[in-house]
Amino acid sequence: MAFPGTMNPNTARPLEGCTIIAAVAGADLKIRDAVYFGTNGNVFPARANNPATAKGRGLVVAHSSVMRNVDGTVKAGDTVSVVTLGPVVGFDSGGVVGGEVFVSPTTAGAVTQTKPTGAGEQVVSVGYLRDDTIVYVQAGVLAPVSGS
Repeated sequence: MAFPGTMNPNTARPLEGCTIIAAVAGADLKIRDAVYFGTNGNVFPARANNPATAKGRGLVVAHSSVMRNVDGTVKAGDTVSVVTLGPVVGFDSGGVVGGEVFVSPTTAGAVTQTKPTGAGEQVVSVGYLRDDTIVYVQAGVLAPVSGS
């Protein structure tokens, strides 16, 4: 099932008990983007079409310029908060509660509940949908699609 993963940047926030890491955006991002950590420690939008970019390690929940960018956009160089473990509220999912949430193979930073199956695509779970508005981040292991 497709999981749009839309998040209102004005209501998106980590809930109590989250592990949050501050990092520098290495590229333009959006609040709610699944991100991976580059070799320089910066975060970039994850995309499951390549092992190098597929390692979704968390979701962006805030950034240093949020008051200036109320639409939730983040410019490269901004400091962001990334939830690497725990519940994040603010999703308008329409997804399957209890189902896994994967890094999208087609859209950088996006998440989906449709497990990647294409040649060369990576299966990377970033967590599961706890209820209609909460994704529990529990980043998984990178695994290539069978036969790729």
